[in-house]
Amino acid sequence: MMRSMNRAELLSEIRRLPFAGRVELLEELCNETEHPGLLEWQKVLLDQRLKDAEAHSEDWVSWDEAKQRLEWQLHDHWMKLRLRSQKL
Repeated sequence: MMRSMNRAELLSEIRRLPFAGRVELLEELCNETEHPGLLEWQKVLLDQRLKDAEAHSEDWVSWDEAKQRLEWQLHDHWMKLRLRSQKL
């Protein structure tokens, strides 16, 4: 029988995953989670942003491009942290 891990053990296991594995795990968890409906102010904000995106499409990037930029920034940050920790 498999025993349950406590929070610290679980975080330790997750941190052992390669960067891409952690991103994939996060995406999977977000996709599985039940999302509550939007609040009225959130709907208004989204409508405003959509209108702005349509009016100024040159100022916006696709989700795929935004995600790729974020992954590169996180990877770069992670590598800097690893290099810094190796110098200690």
